[in-house]
Amino acid sequence: MTDFQHLFSNAIKAQMGRLSISKVDLSEKLGWGKNTSRLSARLNNKTNWNTADFEVVSKALDLPDAWALINLAQQEAALVA
Repeated sequence: MTDFQHLFSNAIKAQMGRLSISKVDLSEKLGWGKNTSRLSARLNNKTNWNTADFEVVSKALDLPDAWALINLAQQEAALVA
């Protein structure tokens, strides 16, 4: 079974693809600058997402709130299963 960190990362990657947002774009929207190492570490599950990230990432991906991203993660997981 895939853990929530992987599900969250997969949902973010899927939403980035839908919006055609690059890692640089998302990193800048998150206030992390152009260096994508912090974002890449999270997307590749080398560093865990924390609850403070949920709302910020959701807004950066044009989602209304963290719950929308959590729901997206659940939907993506169901598609893979």
